[in-house]
Amino acid sequence: YGTPGYPDNATVVYFNPFKDGNPQLLEPHVEDYLEKNGIKRVLSGHQPHGQSPTVVRHPRTGLLTVTADTSYSNPVAEKLFNEANNRGAVTSIVRLEGDWLEIAGTLADGKKHGFRLHTNDEKCSMPDRLVGRQQNDGSWIKTVIEGEDCVQSVIGYGPPRFDLFTQTLSSRLAHFKLSDAYRDSRFMPEISPADLEFGELAVGRNLSAYTMENEMLEKSTRRLPSCISLVNDLRYQQQVFEQADTYICSWLGVVDKLTGGQEMEDRVVKKINELLNKGKRVIFVSNSSHWSRREFAEQVVKKGVKMTKQDAMRNVLNTAYTAAWYLKERNKLRPFVICSERGLLEELRAVGITQYVATLREDGAAKKEYLEKATADNVMKLIKAHSRVDSVVMGWDLNLTALKVAVASNYIQWSSKDLASATIGHNRSQDFLVVTCSSDSSGILGVSPENFLPERNFNKKPVWTPGNGSMAGFLAFQGQGLALDVGKPSEIMLQALSRDYKVNFANAVVIGDTLETDIPWAHKGAMKSMLVLSGRTDALKAKILEASGYQGHTPTWVLQSLADC
Repeated sequence: YGTPGYPDNATVVYFNPFKDGNPQLLEPHVEDYLEKNGIKRVLSGHQPHGQSPTVVRHPRTGLLTVTADTSYSNPVAEKLFNEANNRGAVTSIVRLEGDWLEIAGTLADGKKHGFRLHTNDEKCSMPDRLVGRQQNDGSWIKTVIEGEDCVQSVIGYGPPRFDLFTQTLSSRLAHFKLSDAYRDSRFMPEISPADLEFGELAVGRNLSAYTMENEMLEKSTRRLPSCISLVNDLRYQQQVFEQADTYICSWLGVVDKLTGGQEMEDRVVKKINELLNKGKRVIFVSNSSHWSRREFAEQVVKKGVKMTKQDAMRNVLNTAYTAAWYLKERNKLRPFVICSERGLLEELRAVGITQYVATLREDGAAKKEYLEKATADNVMKLIKAHSRVDSVVMGWDLNLTALKVAVASNYIQWSSKDLASATIGHNRSQDFLVVTCSSDSSGILGVSPENFLPERNFNKKPVWTPGNGSMAGFLAFQGQGLALDVGKPSEIMLQALSRDYKVNFANAVVIGDTLETDIPWAHKGAMKSMLVLSGRTDALKAKILEASGYQGHTPTWVLQSLADC
């Protein structure tokens, strides 16, 4: 397609290789013309069709046509750093090496894919040879999933909008389902009827390049009913676990405040030190904004982990740091900060943000003016004293009051409406920013001792409190959107690991105690994960989740604690 002198750069499509949202064979006279002139491959960029380039192998001449456009491969990709991001981590590299066509890359779920096709079909090996062939349901085989002996096929349904139905199925099943035109191909091996037995291996989900983002999110997160046992079906594989070079441990629930008490914590620290002695890297992460990284590092050393304080500083990451870093990135220098501990303020000062308005004094004491009753006069008095606030940061405040929430809510309401009216010269840096230090619905204050009300079975139980995410939910947005999460499972936390801590996700394992944040975070970074039942998710909660038909992200392994590795 191009813009041949049309006004306003209007686009005209000269040729569309798709019909009704699906690839198609070239017309016979075009195919013959190309063959006559020695052309064996045709590559184009138009139009979008799923997560990998579309290849069509013409059964009569062996011609390969490649449509390499993945513009809308992941419409729900994180848009935090790029508002036009419709690809996320999806990538594909197309290479021509002599008579070979090679395509390789990454899919939306982090899996690697790729294949090699020769212009002479007879030289191709299975399952790569399946790519570019149509199945009897009309779908086209797009690529091969690395290391799984599976292929991915796609079919489009439309118009006016085209939903793409993506299937991942075994190569044997895909082989069996080839359409007649390809099943009778000269070079395809014999197909056994026994492949029918593998028909139940196919897993489907709807993806679309054109649906609205909220519709896309609903479809991409929908999963088929599962009867997976978190405890019995996700068993630990020591050899695979020990192949990693980096272990990213959630602090609370994995290392500290464990349901197994001090004895379990000692065993976990011993295991961590064993990993360190083997030359492995261990990073501790937390969604708590209570501590600065300096204070976090001190806790790590005090716990008995064999690190110097300097080493620990290089291997701790929490939301006090990511909140400060992101505010600096967005040039927000006058935030209103709701917090009950000094860690968040220390990290703000470390990045040069000193004009904050906090609900906490510099010595760590709560400001009395924010402990008053929430009235209109009190709200206006506090806002008038600091009217130039450009953002709100909701930390994990264990002294949260209605007045703090009311002040923050009115900063948001009044500033957002003011910005909405100032359309001339408006840019993204002028937006009023609202940050929450995590999306956790709950948090743990500690664990009840063994002798606490044993007759009620209240002993050795987590002591719960509303989490940072629940606190952020109190803020009155009224259509302004959700607070930006800078903790797990956010993109910001992954960016910090990659950029500042130089973590190679392919060789890392996330170890966490919650299916709510830790495991989705690992999936977002395409990392292996281990769920431990020593914190917010214990054995009882795991059984309840199984009974309720849990359909969220599943960890790679499940163990009682990190000490059991």
